[in-house]
Amino acid sequence: MSEGRHEKSSLPISLFDYDLPPELIAQSPLDKRSSSRMLVLQRETGEITHSMFADIPEWLRSGDLLVLNDTRVFPARLYAIRGTGGKIDILLLRQIDGDRWQAMARPARKLRQGEKLTIVDRRG
Repeated sequence: MSEGRHEKSSLPISLFDYDLPPELIAQSPLDKRSSSRMLVLQRETGEITHSMFADIPEWLRSGDLLVLNDTRVFPARLYAIRGTGGKIDILLLRQIDGDRWQAMARPARKLRQGEKLTIVDRRG
């Protein structure tokens, strides 16, 4: 896949949309990172268990693959209003250069190239 182009996915992106109340979003890491909570899905039964990350060795079996995500999170969600008053959610993905960013917007299909948006504070 070339830079800036997207291959057509068989999964609609709407499957990844969900509401997450702000009070459930961690604002800073725990002092003791091993105290982080962990959700465990037992594939054989479909049972979901809540555990602590410190307990991860108890859940791993020989042959399991553990993938670590060491990406850094930055405040990347913007809220905007269109000239018509419509609301747009914008998620910045990566900085291309200077003031240009690759981003996803919702609802994206209604946005037009060059359309001016007003960024607003949606915390209150």
